[in-house]
Amino acid sequence: DNTSVTSIDLQDNKIGDTGAEALAKGLVFNTSLARIDLSSNVLGNIGAAAMATVLTGLTAIALDDNQIGDEGAMALATRLKVNTCLTNKIDLSVNEIGDTGAEALAEGLKANTSLTSIDLQYNRIGDIGAAALAEGLKVNTSIVTINLGHNQFGVKGRAALAMVSAVNPAVTIVLS
Repeated sequence: DNTSVTSIDLQDNKIGDTGAEALAKGLVFNTSLARIDLSSNVLGNIGAAAMATVLTGLTAIALDDNQIGDEGAMALATRLKVNTCLTNKIDLSVNEIGDTGAEALAEGLKANTSLTSIDLQYNRIGDIGAAALAEGLKVNTSIVTINLGHNQFGVKGRAALAMVSAVNPAVTIVLS
């Protein structure tokens, strides 16, 4: 049992899905790890699903600049529904998450009461995904900042997101 490591930074090591699966297996019984950075590691949906299994004790996770798509986002969203430790940030920017993944994350946000920041900039989220996230943000009481800049939604998505502030003025939505 490791009880002293609180942070792991493996950014830009190209560990891939296989490395993420091995890392997740090694972290199953870890009780002290709070933060992990796996940015720029060529993680896909399998790697994201593996990391979703270890979200329970983490306060922050960086999975930006990978190849995570809708399936990976769905795996992470499932864990967001029950996770109360992830209090700081989940960074999923610069991935391949589209509307289906955004819809799943929106459902996760509806149930999550601890996460304060989510970064989804530079993904493939369209109007449907933006509208779903808007609905999730209307219900969520903990998100303070969400970054949705440089996605694929247009006027309809922006209009849906603009309506969030009327219901949840505490959240800041970054669109650029």
